[in-house]
Amino acid sequence: SLTLDWYLMFIAGVESSFDETDIKDAVFEGEWKEGGLWASGTGTIRLTQLYELNDKQYAVGTMETHAGIPALIALVRP
Repeated sequence: SLTLDWYLMFIAGVESSFDETDIKDAVFEGEWKEGGLWASGTGTIRLTQLYELNDKQYAVGTMETHAGIPALIALVRP
């Protein structure tokens, strides 16, 4: 499973970010598929770039919300 502890949200065309730390964690179930991680829960996540830098792990990909809205997603695990 993949648990997201929300932190910040950026919306295209808006200069400031939105604090998402009060949003409830989201749990996604998934599998390694076609060179990345595919997970489903309150939407669908596809992580296609996974790497480590300075002792932290990063993942970048796309997310489609439960309402069908597409988004880019970036994750960090300290």
